[in-house]
Amino acid sequence: MKHLKIHPLLPVAIFFSYLSGSLYLFFATYLSLLFHECVHLFFLCKNKILLRRIVLEPFGVCIETENQPPDSLTVYLSAPISNLLIAGLIWLIYQYRPFPHASDWFFSNLCLGCCNLIPCLPLDGGRALELILKKKYGESDAKKKMGLVSLSLSSAIIASGLWLLWYTKYQISLIIIGIFLLYCSLCRNKLTLYHHLSETATRQTNGFSDQSRKVCYLSAPWDLPARKLISDFRGDSYYVIHVIKNGEIIKTVTETRILNKLLHCDGTIKLCEC
Repeated sequence: MKHLKIHPLLPVAIFFSYLSGSLYLFFATYLSLLFHECVHLFFLCKNKILLRRIVLEPFGVCIETENQPPDSLTVYLSAPISNLLIAGLIWLIYQYRPFPHASDWFFSNLCLGCCNLIPCLPLDGGRALELILKKKYGESDAKKKMGLVSLSLSSAIIASGLWLLWYTKYQISLIIIGIFLLYCSLCRNKLTLYHHLSETATRQTNGFSDQSRKVCYLSAPWDLPARKLISDFRGDSYYVIHVIKNGEIIKTVTETRILNKLLHCDGTIKLCEC
């Protein structure tokens, strides 16, 4: 039990499913989710990945590991594909031997498989797409691109949920899913920023060992977000930035000061605040 944690939104999801009269569908879906995660656990154990804890979330089960899981499309896509296969098996059995609540089990596995293939983090489809982008663009650029994709798709899901609520007058599940994905995307974007800052700081620090490292002078507008500027810093140079406002230099800052400021704030500061 010490490895098990319940997300605070899970009771809320159960409560709303009860109000909407879909409690059995919710539990059928959640059992399908558990099967989904068992497939993930199988591949993690096969690769000797140590389990840290399991978090029961409102729309999934999050597995946290002690060591880094292998980047593999098989690991990410096997579980949603398994759900689709189960849905197909239920449909096939029902054609010859109908059984109660078959539609609940069919649609829960079908929707779970399809939803997890959406290329939005932290869903399996998003992780698979991020892996593909890493191989093509590198880790930092892949994280940035996936952050934008995830924010866009989660916002679109919320907008679709609002339309569904207006049309049905009661269905809010899509809105809750969209908010949950948006929250995860925002948290991940913040972690990505800190990861990028740490990489940049390490690269700059290592560069100091080279005595021939040149100093580059740049000028930038006062209201430019500092995080945009550092993305172009190179490890073989040290940067001094003149901050410009109304055609005049109002201050001069170094890359070290900018990195220190960004590492100790939310990452949204402008150059004039460094």
